[in-house]
Amino acid sequence: MTASTVTSPGTWLHVSHHHTYEADAVEETELRQRARVAIESRRMPNRHPDRLWGGPGVGAPCPICGRPVTKDEMEFEVQFAKDGNPSERAAGDGHLDVFHVHVRCFSAWDLERTV
Repeated sequence: MTASTVTSPGTWLHVSHHHTYEADAVEETELRQRARVAIESRRMPNRHPDRLWGGPGVGAPCPICGRPVTKDEMEFEVQFAKDGNPSERAAGDGHLDVFHVHVRCFSAWDLERTV
């Protein structure tokens, strides 16, 4: 690959850099508290995900902050196998719990689940 074939950072994702997520103003401590509540209330598991995907949001509500992850935002789709066997499972077959999470919310959850 030559320098002339490299695109600028973020261009290859074809994702808008427009930011609409109001929780950007939320302090890390508040976001981590919300993540703790999501874990304690079992809205999110307290273990390592079996699969993790990233991409533009699909409009699903984030289990950490409750706000939808819009198409203008990046999300993580976090998957947990209900039977502990993720290799043969698909998101729509009922054997996976699937969560759509803002990137910042995922980071707070990941920190809190390992505390």
